[in-house]
Amino acid sequence: MSSKFSKKNADYSQNERKITAFISFLIFSLLAFYYTKSFLIDSESLELILPCLMGLITGTLISIFSYRYPKVIHLTVFALPLMFAGS
Repeated sequence: MSSKFSKKNADYSQNERKITAFISFLIFSLLAFYYTKSFLIDSESLELILPCLMGLITGTLISIFSYRYPKVIHLTVFALPLMFAGS
């Protein structure tokens, strides 16, 4: 795990970048979907479309960012919660 902290963004292989982007897409699209689903939406047509759209948009933007800067995602999303859970 210490090798992840000493790596720079350019040191990640393309496979590591793809895996990080995919995991980030899954996590953040589900979080955005369920967060948007908790809103009280009166329109029946927007009740399913809006959460799916927000999940897709949020997941796509964060996965693009995590593909470009995987170290930021590894430190903030994956490593910090594990450090707090272990303490």
